[in-house]
Amino acid sequence: MLTLVENNVSDTLSLRLEDDPVDGVTITPMIPAADAGKLTFLTASLSFTGGASVPWDDYQTITVSPPPDEDTMSNRQKITLTTDTTQPIRMPPLELVVVEP
Repeated sequence: MLTLVENNVSDTLSLRLEDDPVDGVTITPMIPAADAGKLTFLTASLSFTGGASVPWDDYQTITVSPPPDEDTMSNRQKITLTTDTTQPIRMPPLELVVVEP
């Protein structure tokens, strides 16, 4: 779990694949539509190229930033990761805690 401080202070999540995606895969972070605006992804997507000659298992980072809001409460935000492939890729949901400054 990653803890972020509200007010557009960004931080990064590092992700890597456990299995070769063979044909490559693009992973896109998303939050539920009902939570739109509560989190900004400065990295729109990650691309992993498959095959033996490329480092498909290198870490890549997603930069995320929580914009300021009117309340003074900390909250939890779930992030789901979607792919552009039908190849099974294991990706548990990520959870962030956004705290007030």
